Amino acid sequence: MKNLGKALQHKIFKNFLKNDGVTLIEVSIILIVLGLIALPILRAVQFEHTRNSYFETRGLLAQAEAGINQYYGALNNTTPCPASLALGPGDVDYGVSGDCTLTNVRNCTDPAWFTNEGICRTSGTFGNAVIIGALPFATLRITEEASLDFWSNKLIYAVDHGSTDLALTSGQAISTIGLPPGSATPITLANFQIFIFSTGESQVGGYSRDGSAHQPCGNVFTGYEHENCNFDAVFFQQQNAFSRVAGTTFYDDLTRGQISFPEGRWFEHDGNTTDPDNDFAITLANRVGIGTQNPSQSLDVEGSLRIESLGGGVGGRLEAENICDSTENSCFEVEDITGARPEMRCDPSNQFEGDQVVLSLNGIGIGPHVECSAVNGATGTGNRPIQLDTTIFTPINCPTGSLVGGINASGDIVCVVVQ
Repeated sequence: MKNLGKALQHKIFKNFLKNDGVTLIEVSIILIVLGLIALPILRAVQFEHTRNSYFETRGLLAQAEAGINQYYGALNNTTPCPASLALGPGDVDYGVSGDCTLTNVRNCTDPAWFTNEGICRTSGTFGNAVIIGALPFATLRITEEASLDFWSNKLIYAVDHGSTDLALTSGQAISTIGLPPGSATPITLANFQIFIFSTGESQVGGYSRDGSAHQPCGNVFTGYEHENCNFDAVFFQQQNAFSRVAGTTFYDDLTRGQISFPEGRWFEHDGNTTDPDNDFAITLANRVGIGTQNPSQSLDVEGSLRIESLGGGVGGRLEAENICDSTENSCFEVEDITGARPEMRCDPSNQFEGDQVVLSLNGIGIGPHVECSAVNGATGTGNRPIQLDTTIFTPINCPTGSLVGGINASGDIVCVVVQ
């Protein structure tokens, strides 16, 4: 092919020099050569486009599931109600969860559901119906872009009704079917609590960003994906089914379902009424590691832990009951130096005459105690008297029930009441 191209190029060049022009046969050969060159390039571009659309939408579906799980953990084991499929940018309730009270939601077989609520429900009683609508990105606190697939159509979100209300029993009212490997006959796969899907590049049964419905859903003769957009309680799970061949097996939906909700996730907790947007919590996690993949404690930090005041006396405190070395064999209780233990006071039996002062602090952790001595010549067994210059220092005794807590800017002792 390479030599043919060079020979053809040489012949064309010679013909032009002779002013003989190019024959139709030669033009045909040129077009064939260009086609042979362009075809694999076009196929590669098409493959890359399909690949990007597939992985981007799969990522969006995973992000949607994570957002629902965060909501579930933060709001006491309930899931959000779907948002309206009919609303678009500019509508005040665009992306906001609707009202999942079953008596307020029209059946999906009612033609008026789309123009009234924009969400619908399948047949069923309280707890075992399925509510279907758009992903409520505003309620989940994720971006609008995360609620649209690669083709800018809305991700469709179906949820078990019992999961949306804490007073109801959360069930698995969503049924899924799919293709086992090597088979063209769908079988029942599992029951889910939530199911999210994109209508794919064909957009069959899909809804645009502004709330417009695309081409109709179809039926069993137009492909497997009609099972997703006919809005009953049965959905077709993407499993060995992807096919662009028109007919009964056509399927280009991208799906994600969840059987039960996970636990042990970080979530934003709005239980703090004074600062509801800045509290984060993690549930049922035994250990959290920072800088380490193998934490050995509830919070294991590989590196430095910095604690400082935010100003105005706020923060900057390390609160603990014990401080230990890495072996946990040598510890001392923080109360030894922050509390009011009797053994950390001077001898209460008045071994020495007169006032006493602390000379040293020994044995923090195991048998903590202080060594004391008397001041200004007081006598007693083991006494090592300290002589104070009373022209500079004025001895002050804290009253009964209080201890020395510090020294103020004037050099005077500050006494604090023992709690």
